[in-house]
Amino acid sequence: MTYKHVRKNVTIHGHRTSMSLETAIWSGLEEICKREDITFNQLCFLIDRSRETISRTSAVRTFIVNYYRYIADKCSDSNCIEGKVGIGLELVAVKSD
Repeated sequence: MTYKHVRKNVTIHGHRTSMSLETAIWSGLEEICKREDITFNQLCFLIDRSRETISRTSAVRTFIVNYYRYIADKCSDSNCIEGKVGIGLELVAVKSD
């Protein structure tokens, strides 16, 4: 299996920058944006604001893992939450473990 990297532009703190991430990561970000009803730039701002010493792309990957782990923790065998994580989004962005 190959992991194609795609470079996309994003505006964070009013500055345009680019990130090179795997297509699966971009898809995950798009899905989270739709689910949470926020823009791509808003989500990237939230993630960037919460990162400390790690790179921006590592922060994005960590956020996605934490986001889906948060959802998995809220699921039972037959009843999974649907829709927004909402306020938990802030907690997911700062959690690094």
